[in-house]
Amino acid sequence: EWLDAENNTFVGEMPPGIADLKSLRILNVNNNNMTGYLPDAWDESNLIEDFEVAGNNFEGPLPPSLGKAKFLKDFRASRNQITGSLPMEYYELENLEELYLDENEMAGELPQTDEPFYDGLQELSIHSNDFSGRFPVEHFESTTRIKVLSLHNNQLTGTITENICARLDSSLAYTQLIELTADCDLIECECCSCYENGQLVSTFIPPSPSPIPLISMTPYPTLTNNGWLNQDQNFSRPTRAPNSLIPDRDDSGIKEQIESSVLQRSASFDNMDESDPQYLAMDWILHYDRRQLTTDDENLNQRYILALVAFSLDSLAWHNCGEHRKIATLTEETEMFAVEDCEVRNMATGQVEAHKVWLSSAEECHWYGVICSSDGVARGLELIGNDLIGAIPPEISQLRFVKYLALNGNCLYGTIPPEIGSMQDLLSLELHGNGLSGELPKELHDASKLELLNVAMQYGFSNVCYKSDNTYVDTLFQGGGLDGANYNPGLQGQVLESNINKWKNMKGLHLFDNSFSGTMSEAIADLGDLVFLRAHNNLFSGFLPYGLAKLTNLRELYLFKNELWDTIIPTIGDMEDLEDLRLHENEMYGPIPDSLYNLRKLKKLWLQDTLLCEEVDFGYDCRVDSGFGFEGTISTEIGNLNKLQMLLVNNNPLDGTIPTEIGLCEELAILHIHKTNIVGSAPMELCSLRDKNLNSKPNQGAFYADCRPNNKTQDPFFSCDCCTDCCDHTTKVCVADD
Repeated sequence: EWLDAENNTFVGEMPPGIADLKSLRILNVNNNNMTGYLPDAWDESNLIEDFEVAGNNFEGPLPPSLGKAKFLKDFRASRNQITGSLPMEYYELENLEELYLDENEMAGELPQTDEPFYDGLQELSIHSNDFSGRFPVEHFESTTRIKVLSLHNNQLTGTITENICARLDSSLAYTQLIELTADCDLIECECCSCYENGQLVSTFIPPSPSPIPLISMTPYPTLTNNGWLNQDQNFSRPTRAPNSLIPDRDDSGIKEQIESSVLQRSASFDNMDESDPQYLAMDWILHYDRRQLTTDDENLNQRYILALVAFSLDSLAWHNCGEHRKIATLTEETEMFAVEDCEVRNMATGQVEAHKVWLSSAEECHWYGVICSSDGVARGLELIGNDLIGAIPPEISQLRFVKYLALNGNCLYGTIPPEIGSMQDLLSLELHGNGLSGELPKELHDASKLELLNVAMQYGFSNVCYKSDNTYVDTLFQGGGLDGANYNPGLQGQVLESNINKWKNMKGLHLFDNSFSGTMSEAIADLGDLVFLRAHNNLFSGFLPYGLAKLTNLRELYLFKNELWDTIIPTIGDMEDLEDLRLHENEMYGPIPDSLYNLRKLKKLWLQDTLLCEEVDFGYDCRVDSGFGFEGTISTEIGNLNKLQMLLVNNNPLDGTIPTEIGLCEELAILHIHKTNIVGSAPMELCSLRDKNLNSKPNQGAFYADCRPNNKTQDPFFSCDCCTDCCDHTTKVCVADD
């Protein structure tokens, strides 16, 4: 999903097959020495969102097919030798937010008509090319999204209007236009940084906004010698400016408003311990927040909820932007000063980005990881891998307009609040890689707009985070290990039962590495947009629903390491987009259906290590037994699977011979047919694949078969002159022979 090779010395052309990586979301090869044309084999199935190739020596026109990648948000191709005009196909990129084509050799006109790609555009940098014609200013007048318009060193004409100039006001904060450049001898503009003949001749400096009255502040509590707060010190709290209309913050009505509109589960400030996060967040809003909001402020609830997140999840211990205290050095007075700014390296771009610290005086929309729309409403919260520690507060559900909630890769424990199911705008919920436990709330099915749910990797996942009090938690244990050393079983419940059909918009469902159980309902057929279903390493049991075959957009189906007892559904061939099918390590059996060979996009088929389970006194004893599992022969229709890269069927009672048609699978790189009843010899057509991809260069055992002397002394069970590794059919011992 992520390929970041920025700032290296890579040379040569970009492989055309890069577009075959349909799940690739981020591609960053900025600042290398790559050459040639950009690949032009993209289509609607590509999930690419971030395509960055700036600072290379790519040439030729932009690839028109990239316009079919409907999820593309950020395209950066600056500082290359790209020629031609902007492809018309790009006009349909309605999700495009950032387009950087500066310092190339491009020409032509920008579209004058109202095209979809204008709708979401936030940054447009096309300077230092040869674009000509009228700049379509009308498409940027009414939007508050645009942040960058860099147009200089072109042949563009037109007028930049007063409405756009007004957007340079720095008091607009999130909606401010931060860069506006033009050739002012061609484009009439009173607020641009102006260029003539390629040189900057004047810089526009927007007027400073009127200062906001500051709050009268007293020092924070002093530190003890070991650098921690002196809890016994009596200190004053910050107060409002002298002209405040609310002299007593405790009687301002804020507590009552938050209690009635935000707090969940009948919580009341009157009954709270002063160490409760809800209480601490309220105390901060009333007495420490420099903004000193009132009940008339529209974002009061939002700011309180985000403060509650900080106190609930120990923001002082966060890896990025959580420490709002400044510890004095030996040469300074030992006072606490508020820290406002922080810098974070963006792992996708490699750039260091400026943010605001949580619980600083900045608008909460500028706190690191908070994503807001132009009206100052939180639409997303992204705190990935930031050492968040604790239980998710149920009040987070009151961020009612949040579409994107990503708290993965932290040290969260406890249960998922059922209140999250009331977030009707929620599109993406990512909580994977934590230490959550308990049942997945049934209420979560009520979040009917969900397109991505990732709650994987709660069981057997160890992440250690140190709290601000120098103790630590380990997600391998339930409750982070704070209450004992009981292993965390992960999330539980029957998540794939009939109410799953409420998730009609779901595209990615990631449930793996948990303790989910129950059967899979036929209602799964209603998830018609589903692309990824990863439910492996759980306790799902019973039969495969026939409704699976109706998921014609599904690309990945991972159900391995469960307790499934069934054959492969005979209509599986209807899943025409399926690329990766993994059913191994279940108690499955029967022949491989003929329809499976109709899956012409299939790249990986894993059916190995089928289990045989027997009931014993304490439950079931399961073991791999090559005498039980998938049976029958490999069909001559296997040649239809010409994109097949991996075929693993070892430890099954498959028999017959290997059909010569397997030679049509020219991309085959790994083939495991050992510990089966397959006889005969490797056909010449199969051996010829050794000269293509079927080899052992990566030392991963590319071609396994029962080609060692059988039972140590007899002729090999399977004759093979081109296998990379051989096994003894009787003793089951495998030794590399190549």
